Amino acid sequence: MNILIVHETEYVDKVIYEYQIISEILSTRGHNVYVIDFPTNWSKAGQNNWISKEASFPNISRAKKSNSITLIRPAFIRIPAISRITAYISYFFLIEKTIREYKISHIILFSVPTNGFQTIVLAKRRKIPVLYRSLDVSHQIVPSPLLRFPTMMLEKFVYRYSDKISAITHKLMEYVIRNGAKPENCSFLPTGADADIFYYRPKDKQLLEKHSLSETDLILLFSGTLYHFSGLKEIICAIPTKLPEIPNLKLLLVGGGEQYEELKELVNKLGLQDRVMLTGFVDYLEVPRYINSADICINPFLINDVTNIIFPSKIYQYLACEKPVIATKLRGMLDIFSSDKQDSGVHYFETLDEFFNLVQRIKRVRIKSSSPSLQEITTVIEQELHSMKTNESGKIGVS
Repeated sequence: MNILIVHETEYVDKVIYEYQIISEILSTRGHNVYVIDFPTNWSKAGQNNWISKEASFPNISRAKKSNSITLIRPAFIRIPAISRITAYISYFFLIEKTIREYKISHIILFSVPTNGFQTIVLAKRRKIPVLYRSLDVSHQIVPSPLLRFPTMMLEKFVYRYSDKISAITHKLMEYVIRNGAKPENCSFLPTGADADIFYYRPKDKQLLEKHSLSETDLILLFSGTLYHFSGLKEIICAIPTKLPEIPNLKLLLVGGGEQYEELKELVNKLGLQDRVMLTGFVDYLEVPRYINSADICINPFLINDVTNIIFPSKIYQYLACEKPVIATKLRGMLDIFSSDKQDSGVHYFETLDEFFNLVQRIKRVRIKSSSPSLQEITTVIEQELHSMKTNESGKIGVS
């Protein structure tokens, strides 16, 4: 198959998740894979030109699985806010050109506001089936409140006219159906961990020494992007009052993002430099070393419209490394690991006292892995693509 994967965020500089991993696994299985993204880090590139030209980059590898990906980027004006608007227009020409030039037979769509509409319209015109992969609620993560309503309208369009929709939680599947998707076209398919690198191994003594940690420490770990809804600020603020009960407690934060500087300042303010370690972003292949050096992994996301029905992929990475997990009760997580399922390795909390009580109770327990692999998930997506026939109507109807 000649597969086009369309997203509206970085392929190369973005934190690695199924977007890059599935793309490269499909490439290793003999498919020709082309990725259209948006270079969200353009302002950091140090270029003085106002216009970024359309560009194509062969032999790209981000997840270190295949160097056969062709990455394609739109032309746009390099001015904040204007960049997305101009890219929105140029995507019409870029996607059409890519479909024609590379004889695209199937499309996997991850995005909505920036290039989802164009993808659906052009795919219908060419009678190419589209599989939409639902990872989150798009309009809720749009930064500008003014753009959330139009993004919701675009969501409904994408849901209605995608040939198939694969959602990572049952709640997301229910959401896309409520917003226009045909139930018969929708399915639940979880995300997972990259089984090639996420698996149990002993603690890495060298890594512990690097961060002034020891095997006698009780190490909590959070891995991933540090969003303002991470819930880590609340955990850090509570640590000083919990040290008399848990004197060997350490918190290792592996990742960077919008909350990094705020958390770093908080740690310094509270004098917790020897208790809370922030690594910044680390190489993807290093993440399993960090997870396996922890005793308990955490996901204390604040529950809101953005987080509630998603399933953070880090959970599967934690479980694949056979680590117990403490997490808030996101509905998307409860869908898959119910609160009364004691053998899953996932433990839920609602208050900070409950969180630290779980820390003391769980301590050093190795759990049986219950994480699906992205290799298995890719196989299902590959089968879905094979089953999707050319759209005979090629029309977008109105009812």
